[in-house]
Amino acid sequence: MWFAKPLASAQEIYRYGRPANATVEKVEDPTLDAHGMRTAKLTVRVTPVNERPYRTTRSVALPGGRVPAPGEAVTIKFDPHSRKEFVLLDEVYEVRDAVAQSREQIRRAGEMLAQFQPPPKR
Repeated sequence: MWFAKPLASAQEIYRYGRPANATVEKVEDPTLDAHGMRTAKLTVRVTPVNERPYRTTRSVALPGGRVPAPGEAVTIKFDPHSRKEFVLLDEVYEVRDAVAQSREQIRRAGEMLAQFQPPPKR
């Protein structure tokens, strides 16, 4: 089946991969290639939403050329058909499930509406 094949490149993982929270455990061999792209071999502990955490190691491009430190929280996208394959994202944000996100949006909307409620009449 075509849809069960692993994604072919880092570009496809950026486009179609699943976002997840991860923690950097080890950084090895940071290098700068001829095109000015910094890469490093990262070992990360990935904690996908509603799935078991797992550990993987891979050489990846480092967005902005910044080498992450061990223990640092990062956001990745991983290939759901080959979970060891991942790319590091530029920005760090908490990946949450849709129910938790909806609950948070409803809570915020309630707080905003409460600001516009007229004071109780006496």
